[in-house]
Amino acid sequence: ARLDPAIAWRRAAEPRIMIGLGWLEEAERIMTSLLRERTANFFFLQDLYLLQLQTRNTEGMRRYRSMIASGDWEDNPIQRERRDFWSSRAEAAIAMLEGEPSQLVALVDSGLAEHDAEVAAGQAVDLRYDNLWIWAVEYAWSGESEKAVNLLLRAIDAEVIYLPQNFPWVSCRFLVPWVMIHVYRP
Repeated sequence: ARLDPAIAWRRAAEPRIMIGLGWLEEAERIMTSLLRERTANFFFLQDLYLLQLQTRNTEGMRRYRSMIASGDWEDNPIQRERRDFWSSRAEAAIAMLEGEPSQLVALVDSGLAEHDAEVAAGQAVDLRYDNLWIWAVEYAWSGESEKAVNLLLRAIDAEVIYLPQNFPWVSCRFLVPWVMIHVYRP
């Protein structure tokens, strides 16, 4: 796909590339702009959330939460659910960044239990496998290292390492030695 400034979805590649180059402030600026244009876009919501979380940017996470609260949301169940999901995630992440991780850990535990129940029931969860990676990052920042590594292993087994371009520039506590040993295995 080509970069095309007229198509928001294709513009999402630009900040992802910038993250890989270590241009985090510029990536955040573009992600924020994209999210303002398309408040309900799940991937824009997810990418900016992860950037704020992984850079431990409490003020950025507060701005993110405010954008969600003041965003242009359609009045339908899917968008209400998406708004509430990311709003509660941002609240929990802010608490974690301020030293109280229990709310974020509880959200991850709940999402993981639901995911595992759906997998056990044979329900289609293809896109939800990305969550293994995201939950691993959330567990890691919440101090749940063992849970984080276990989910990272599951994500690798499911072949879903979400946005691996973050590895060199964005600090994830469990990744550096682990990636060197396991991801680059022969």
